[in-house]
Formats: sequence, C-alpha cells, structure tokens
Amino acid sequence: MLKIEHLYKSYDNANSESTLILKDINLVVPKKSIAAVLGPRRSGKSTLSKCVNLLERPSSGSIKIDDLDLTHLSERDLRVHRRNIGTIFQASSLLSQRTVAENIALPLHYLGVTDRDIKTRVNELLDQVGLLNRAQHYPNQLSGGQKQRVGIARALALKPKILLADEATSGLDPESTTSILNLIHRLKNELQLSVILITHEMDVVRQIADQVYLLSAGEI
Repeated sequence: MLKIEHLYKSYDNANSESTLILKDINLVVPKKSIAAVLGPRRSGKSTLSKCVNLLERPSSGSIKIDDLDLTHLSERDLRVHRRNIGTIFQASSLLSQRTVAENIALPLHYLGVTDRDIKTRVNELLDQVGLLNRAQHYPNQLSGGQKQRVGIARALALKPKILLADEATSGLDPESTTSILNLIHRLKNELQLSVILITHEMDVVRQIADQVYLLSAGEI
C-alpha cells in the first residue's frame, strides 16, 4: 500500500523566496488499486512524481510503503527501499543501442544479478507484457505502444510493490492507449500492485482509475 500524507513541496529561488508547488497532498492507494492524479500543465504533476519515487524529497509530509516512511530514510537505505517503486515514464527512455531484452535487464545488472537469473526474469517479464517475440529487437523496430510495454517490463524488473505511471500514455494513439491501460490493469491484479497514474487525460482516468485526485493549477 502507498500512503501520502500532508505532502508539501516548495522551491527557493535566487532571492531566497519560496514558491509552493504542492500543498497538503493526501492519498492512499491500496494493493490492487489504481489512483489517478489528474491535473493540467503547471499543476505540479511532475513534481509529485519526483516526490513519490523520492528523486526529490518533499519539503514536509510523508510517503509510506506499508507503513515504512521513505522520507525518514538515509540515502543508503533509500536506495534499497526505492526498489519497491517501479516507474513508467512518458517517453519509454529505452537505450537505442540495446535490444528489448537488454533494456529490461538493466536494473538487474546494476544489482549484480547472475546472467542466468537475469535471462529467466527477463523472459518472465516479456511474457507478461506480450513481447516474447520481440526480445532481440531494437527500440527503433517497435511501435510506440510496444516501447511502452518494454518500459513497463523494465519498471517491474525488481518486483516493486508500487507502479508509478507518469504520463505513460501521453502521445500514444487511442488504440495503443487502451492496450497499455488494459495491461496495467491486468498487472496490478496479477502482481497485487498499488498503481498511481499521473496524467492530464480525462479519458485515461475514465478507463482505469479506482479513485481520482485532482491537482489544481492554482496550487503552483
């Protein structure tokens, strides 16, 4: 379960003046549930995404996974527990010179997993996202929807509890969008994931969300 409580985020400018970006965000996402955070441009969606996966620390408030407050962890401990959060980005961010299988394997290589175990895990993930027959393809040989499927597989490589989808369907055609949303919905049930979907697309929210949190542009 993901729980965000009284989260605030502000930045100081060169004149030491503080600008409040996020104000008192409260959100609970149980297992096998999808929460959509909906907002227009400049509503703080990107900032919230960075706070959820602790790429940036909140100014105050807490982000908990199963009652463990990540905001209180040291940098060393945070690197370990951040593995519980898998992130899908707007652009799939695949390395063009690596195959689909090699892209998915990257997080596992960084952890020093053996080649044999990496191969097994990558094949499991490829099967889950329906791309077993694309393992040796390169990103430029894939459609936009297929690239996002690879991005989803890579986000799941370390068996996270939380899946953070940051504008994961932005730029995709309607058919690919529906396909990706159906995949996320299936995976959250099969893997008992808590999913937080950050988006500006109301159609996406209607298709998949169990709950919706609205961010206002006035909060920035």
